[in-house]
Amino acid sequence: MIVGGLLAWQLFPTQPVFIDGRTEAYPEALFASYFGVIDHPQQWPALASQYAFDYALLDHTALDRWPLARYLSSEHGWTLVYHDETAALFLPTDDPHRAMRERAERAFTAVGADRRDAPLRPEPGLVRRTVAFPVTELQIAIGYGDFLRFIGRPVDAVRAYRQALVLDPDSPDVRLALGGAYWSAGHRDQATEESRDILRRDPTFERAAQALGEAGAQRK
Repeated sequence: MIVGGLLAWQLFPTQPVFIDGRTEAYPEALFASYFGVIDHPQQWPALASQYAFDYALLDHTALDRWPLARYLSSEHGWTLVYHDETAALFLPTDDPHRAMRERAERAFTAVGADRRDAPLRPEPGLVRRTVAFPVTELQIAIGYGDFLRFIGRPVDAVRAYRQALVLDPDSPDVRLALGGAYWSAGHRDQATEESRDILRRDPTFERAAQALGEAGAQRK
């Protein structure tokens, strides 16, 4: 509903869209199907078969889309080929979509490599931080990291949380989330160091102490 209108404007009539924000243009039953599959991702195969979707584009800034994104990322006949700070793109893994999928994977693999190699955005200057703290940028970075961890992409989540720490280096919550992403990605030393760093700054931060204790128990 969020980007369907833009897609229709740019792609119609060669590519029709499933839904857009014009609530008056669609029957109530279609909206029931749309929100039903968001609330119950296991309904996706039936809906995808009915409408013969070629791809699925989800705005993951809306938390209610996360379960469907995780479902599509988990070997249910679809695969994630692209993601950024606001959207995730999925393609079918069947043979009819092979050429499209391979073309997308080649293109977006290059995009992803360039993104990983690029330096983090610089820390806001003192004047900017004094006048206006970058709340929106920080929320986007944290939300992106949380989404990536939710769908099982901890390596990508690490970069998102590191960007959030550039914006707010004193946030124990972001540093704890970064440690969790490091741990899930298999970087155990970096994970425990983040918890230790939090406790050096604030010895009373119980969640960091708990994470450090659990890390020590799992290492034994």
